[in-house]
Amino acid sequence: MLKVFYALLNHLPGFSVVRTARGKGWVLAIAYGGLGWLAVSLVRASITTTLVGLVTGLAIAVTTGLLLSAAVTERERLEKQLRSTLERDKLLAEVALRICQSLDLDTIFQTTVTEVRNLLHSDRVYIGFLETTGQFTVVAESLNQHYPSVLQNQAENPRDEEVAHLLPQKTFIVDNMADFEGELLLHDYYHRYGVKAVLAVPLMGKKGPIGLLVSHYCSGPRRWQKGEVRLLEQLAIQVAIAVQQAQLYQQVQVLNGNLTRQVQERTLELEDRMLELQDLHQMKAVFLQAVSHDLRTSMMGLLMLLKNLQNRSGENVTLSRPILDRLIQSGDHQLLLLNALSESHFAEHHPLMIQSQPLCLKTLFENLLADWQPLLQQNQAQIKHSIPDQFPFVLADPHYLRQVFENLLTNALKHNPPGIQLFLDVVIKGQMLRCTLRDNGVGMKKEQCQHLFGLYLRSAYNQRLTGIGLGCYQCRQIIEAHGGKIGVSSTPQQGTQFWFTLPLANVQRSAIS
Repeated sequence: MLKVFYALLNHLPGFSVVRTARGKGWVLAIAYGGLGWLAVSLVRASITTTLVGLVTGLAIAVTTGLLLSAAVTERERLEKQLRSTLERDKLLAEVALRICQSLDLDTIFQTTVTEVRNLLHSDRVYIGFLETTGQFTVVAESLNQHYPSVLQNQAENPRDEEVAHLLPQKTFIVDNMADFEGELLLHDYYHRYGVKAVLAVPLMGKKGPIGLLVSHYCSGPRRWQKGEVRLLEQLAIQVAIAVQQAQLYQQVQVLNGNLTRQVQERTLELEDRMLELQDLHQMKAVFLQAVSHDLRTSMMGLLMLLKNLQNRSGENVTLSRPILDRLIQSGDHQLLLLNALSESHFAEHHPLMIQSQPLCLKTLFENLLADWQPLLQQNQAQIKHSIPDQFPFVLADPHYLRQVFENLLTNALKHNPPGIQLFLDVVIKGQMLRCTLRDNGVGMKKEQCQHLFGLYLRSAYNQRLTGIGLGCYQCRQIIEAHGGKIGVSSTPQQGTQFWFTLPLANVQRSAIS
């Protein structure tokens, strides 16, 4: 029986037995799977009993060995799985970091396929995109040199674009191409490149798949693990983000280019406009000089003739002396206005040379009305004012202030039908005087009011408007030279209100008197 037990142990896998005779019995040295030796002493008289105990002990030892072996195997499997998970997470982190740090898609694509092939031990990994033309283009590939390249052969395979339309819009897994029951065209495609197992994940855009991340195994069938599938799916998301990010950057570059081009075009337009304005400015200067020169020459000749008549002795002249004096006074005034017209051109670059002094506004305005009585009667116009006798003095140039009133009255009479009524209101606000000249005429539109104080306002809105249109512009120049402001408000068919402000003189009326 001992011989049978000895032979049985020697034939069991993992057991080693050595037998040694000693006295009336034997000593057995038993080892299992390298776990150590067990010495057993057997006596011939009690071999059966001893063998029963020995078998029981061996059963315990074998069970313990098997459990330890299974635990070691499971630990090794878990460690391998953990290493694979860490490598996958590291790869995902590297790809995500490259996407954040760079917009170089070629580098991102090539790094992705290289690391995926090394991690999955695949024979071929590539990234391809479906162009707007319908052609499928491979942009990066990592390859085992024993198999044909999809990247290098895509120009020689015109049917690749047909295959692209058959590729899935979700994760595509085939463990054994021999069991694949799909389109014949796909069978030909995989056979051409020696594919035995395939794992393909779509790259999703806003409107659907834009490409594929594909792993081929060509050495034989392969069972793709869940972790491997999850890795490719997560990488596909990162690659799709990189593509969208690069597209956005390209769109921004295009927009920046368009904006730069628009700015350049606008700059050229402004430069052309500046040249046009310079030409208009030069034309205006020539026009004003011509008008001032020609009218001044004729007026000076008239004044010379009248003054010669004035210097003759006696009362027997062609014209009565009061009329002659009035003509001379009018001529002097017209010459003064012509000089002011010439000065208004230079006022754009140099302020008017005003000579301000304390003035009694009521006296100045009533003298103006006395001179304007013939013209007011001719136009059947009535004008009133509310300036009290003890009104504070204003600080202004009498000549230029009179010109402001004359320009405003001229506009009111010229642009309204006969019978207009005008009223001058005055009010003090702080250290400024505000004058308002209002009428009950035809009024103006808001668009006219906005451009009324510019140069050369023409008769685009009123057929009664004539002249060169510098009156309101001169008013603005004069008032601003005094440190005041001027404006207008009007409503069609309800009249117009011109207003301007002037500084008050810091003197008492008694001191002037």
